[in-house]
Amino acid sequence: MNKKIIEDLIEEVIEEAKEEIKEEIKEKVKEKVLGEISKEISEEPTEEEIRVSEFKRITSAVMAIVFYIFISVFYLLVMKDVYYIIKNTEIISDITKNIVYLIIVFILAYLYLKVAHTLYRFKQNKNTLFLYALFEIGLGIVTLVVTGWAFLDEPSNGGIKPVTFLAFYGGMYVIIRGMETARKNFSEWEIPEVLFMDLSKETIISNFFNKYIRPK
Repeated sequence: MNKKIIEDLIEEVIEEAKEEIKEEIKEKVKEKVLGEISKEISEEPTEEEIRVSEFKRITSAVMAIVFYIFISVFYLLVMKDVYYIIKNTEIISDITKNIVYLIIVFILAYLYLKVAHTLYRFKQNKNTLFLYALFEIGLGIVTLVVTGWAFLDEPSNGGIKPVTFLAFYGGMYVIIRGMETARKNFSEWEIPEVLFMDLSKETIISNFFNKYIRPK
């Protein structure tokens, strides 16, 4: 057979093979694109899911605000009442009073740190970051209110001065920042434990809010 004819046949076969391969590639690309589009459509939240998500966001925000108010009132009232109860007790010596009061202060301080740990976890988790933002906004509002009340004659609520709320929330904010700084000191394979608290683990409260807010 003539060499020229053979070369022409080879070229013709190659062109036909190219066309067939192009068609196969087009079909595969089309199937993949359809699959990606279907996946995107299925992942888009429905109106019902959006309403549920918005409801959870609002209710979680309300619960967080109540939690922030409760912890400050509880801590300050307990500190105040315990102090006066121990002070007015006459059946124990002054040294014993001081020891008992210090023990109670250490217990409350540990609980204070656990709450700060919870807020730290709020800040680290994108699901609960909004709740931490509410804490910072609240701290700003408390600072503004206390500044406005500074010109009054030491107003108080339940025997607690407004400035003590500023000290409570301000101290917690500083501790959270300290936890962030301490976390940077640990490598990826080390357990970031500070004051017997693992900063990488969720607390009971932060885990509750995370599960409540997280989309299913």
